[in-house]
Amino acid sequence: MADAGGGHFYYIERPEQITDLIASEMGELFEIVARDTAIELTAPDGMTIRPLSPYRFEQRGSRSVLLLGDLVAEQHLEAVVRIKFGYGRARVRGRRPRRGHRP
Repeated sequence: MADAGGGHFYYIERPEQITDLIASEMGELFEIVARDTAIELTAPDGMTIRPLSPYRFEQRGSRSVLLLGDLVAEQHLEAVVRIKFGYGRARVRGRRPRRGHRP
């Protein structure tokens, strides 16, 4: 099977060896593939962004940055933020402003 699948063959004398051999084969899956990763969101005035995830969060002017750190191969993260929109102009449902007329 190892030859056909392009893998390695190991002779295992004791069950304790299984864990070490699997870890050595899987090791490359846990290599860091991206360092100091971040999600950056830019919001206009009147909009606020707050983190709901445990990652570090920084405000840099109109930019909100969620700092994720280093990522490894096949890693999946969930990053959740709360976005609060500012108030805008109210519009009556079903009515449009007349052409050339500003509400």
